[in-house]
Amino acid sequence: MKIAIRGGHNYGVPGASGVLDEVAEDRKVYAKVIEYLKKLGHEVLDVTPNKTSTSAEDLSFGVSKANRWGADYFCSIHFNAGGGRGTEVLYYNGSSKGKSKAEKIANKIAELGFINRGAKVDTRGLYELRNTKMPANIIEVCFVDSNVDAELYRKVGVSNIARAIAEGITGQIIKVETEAKQNKYTVNYCLEFQKWYNKVTQTRAPLTEDGIYGPLTEEALQKITNIIREF
Repeated sequence: MKIAIRGGHNYGVPGASGVLDEVAEDRKVYAKVIEYLKKLGHEVLDVTPNKTSTSAEDLSFGVSKANRWGADYFCSIHFNAGGGRGTEVLYYNGSSKGKSKAEKIANKIAELGFINRGAKVDTRGLYELRNTKMPANIIEVCFVDSNVDAELYRKVGVSNIARAIAEGITGQIIKVETEAKQNKYTVNYCLEFQKWYNKVTQTRAPLTEDGIYGPLTEEALQKITNIIREF
């Protein structure tokens, strides 16, 4: 899928500000979303302007670039304001695909603990939804002027927010690579040893290849170490 994505507003035309700053945060989120989408195998175009003098220039930059590129889907990442709480995703009236993606994205973000304000049809004639030639969404992650939302946003982290958005857009699941350690050996190191040990020894009691440095793996490692020392 060809996906055009942008961060809302820019430093020349700032967005909402409160406990959080919209531009500062949406730049972090959209960059991570791009990273995840590419890992999932999608073609992604960043249509975010660096700086513009007017809001009209800011909006037309991304929309025009997405239309010229022939994107299959467009999304603009924003943060909300106005005294509310929660996440919502806007779509163009009459766009069934836009509505479907909006519902999925909102549900995914809400799974992280945010109030689900749901998929909302655009009643204001927003430029990005009105002028894109492909299904499009405006994603309002949470409210920058809500202490509760801001605290949850910081606790959840940009990476999890971005993963939820990417999964909502694509319907794919992103596997989380852990960096947990068991004793002084990393999980990946243990897993590679277990695979190697089973292949080399062809034992009738193979190690479970689970990456966990348990007593059997420790015993096997000690056996190999002793053999090496004898040489």
